[in-house]
Parts: sequence; structure tokens; C-alpha cells
Amino acid sequence: MRRLVTGASLLALLTLVAACGGGATTPTAQGMGIVQGTVWFVGAPCPPEVSGGPPCDGPYPDYELRILRDSDESLAALHVTDENGQYTAVLPSGRYLIRTQAGIAADTFEETRFTVIPGDTLTLQLTVDTGIR
Repeated sequence: MRRLVTGASLLALLTLVAACGGGATTPTAQGMGIVQGTVWFVGAPCPPEVSGGPPCDGPYPDYELRILRDSDESLAALHVTDENGQYTAVLPSGRYLIRTQAGIAADTFEETRFTVIPGDTLTLQLTVDTGIR
């Protein structure tokens, strides 16, 4: 029985193979690399009655992370952090850019540029800081 492998299932497979230590179809063989890390929110401590929305301080769950191609700033990947603020992306080799909020204005960003190298895993700890304390 033959199965059709879609782009999404191939990405999931490459992520699983990379996490398990490889084999014949590793990200290296496909010219892919991995970027992973945690998104942290920096802010004032929350009073106990505050819930929902971003955390007041600490790992940022459900944060929409847009990974852009550095050359033309087009969208390369879109990920949402898990309940611990963590993310993992398998990307083709190349240069990329991630923007996170930096300051009270919604259009003020900190830019993190990075290069994906086939077979490598790069860990990026990202910070979202509105400046509110």
C-alpha cells in the first residue's frame, strides 16, 4: 500500500527523525536544519487574579512566531509556542529573521537574525518585552 506524503507530514517526519537521532532521511540529507527555543515574556509580576492573555513574566505560551526570509522578509514559517513557550522549526538552509515586540508601541520590534545550516540545531531564546513594569 502506498501513502501520499504531504508537505506538512514530511515536515513532521523530518522533525521526528531529527529528534530521534537520524537515519537515512535526516534533515542533513534534505538540506534542512532546526531552530528551537523558548519565547519569554518580560513584564511585571501578575497578581493572582489575572488570567488569560500573555503571561506577566516567564515563558510565553501560544505566542505566534513568524519566521521570515532575511532576503525579502517573506513568510518562511509560522509556529505557535506550546504551553511552555517552546517552539521547534525545521527549515531549509538559509538566513532568517524573527521579530518580537520590544517596547510599549505595537510596531516596535527586536529583530533576531540567524542562519540555518543543514543538519545543525540552533537554539534561540527570544524575548517579548513591552517595557511595562
